[in-house]
Amino acid sequence: MEVLKVKRLTRLYLSLIVISLIFTGQSFAKLDPETCVGIWLFDEGKGDVVKDSSGKGNDGKIKGATWTKGTFGKALEFNGTDNFVEVPDAPNLNPTKTMSMGCWVYITGNVGQHRDIISKDGESGERQYLLTASDINKFRAHIWTPDAVARYFDGKITVELNIWYHVAQTYDGTTLKLYVNGQEDSKQDFPGGIIVTKQPVRIGGGANPGAAQLHTPGTIDEVVIFNVVLAKEDIQTIMDKGLSSMLAVSLTGKLTTTWGEVKNHH
Repeated sequence: MEVLKVKRLTRLYLSLIVISLIFTGQSFAKLDPETCVGIWLFDEGKGDVVKDSSGKGNDGKIKGATWTKGTFGKALEFNGTDNFVEVPDAPNLNPTKTMSMGCWVYITGNVGQHRDIISKDGESGERQYLLTASDINKFRAHIWTPDAVARYFDGKITVELNIWYHVAQTYDGTTLKLYVNGQEDSKQDFPGGIIVTKQPVRIGGGANPGAAQLHTPGTIDEVVIFNVVLAKEDIQTIMDKGLSSMLAVSLTGKLTTTWGEVKNHH
């Protein structure tokens, strides 16, 4: 009888934990971590490698950037001259039909210059996708279509220095959209998909040797790339709750499965 009572109490406690986690993560219902091809939280706080928390193995090498405080935990600070993070090319970093990417950015200088934030772009060639603060001080969304033509536009919001912005772009195979602080800023139709290159993903600037490097001075945090189109609500959730919360909800799903297995064995 005592053993049976312990088993029942264990079931009860486990179910309460799982239910609590599920309710905590309900707002992430539409966000599937499996569609992430890279999540760089920048929370290591030391060392010269940033881990890819998506589980896809796309770790990045820090090139001169230094650790600092971010919007969620730690972040990386870039000098705007030669600092960046480089993630080697991989097949899953080459979405051709749909994608989304975004991050938090705090820009401190280089006004009137292009400042690359997230790129898979050699500048002089092999150009693929790019999110930048442009030379007219607007956020600019880019893709390159299979005809190797640059498709881009500037947003409406003027980028001010020393202010945190959450910036993202999405592409559904036809429409490229730019979001700033969780709101749609601008959009334009560029049908045809995205070209594939062998460029690495760079965060904070950098390009092929001999090309304009176009670095961003300031701090970058919570970088993510998806192979699907995120809705505005999804982008707002990531902005408000952070990428770690989304990963915690992924764990919730695994716990729910585990709880189902526990029930089946008792």
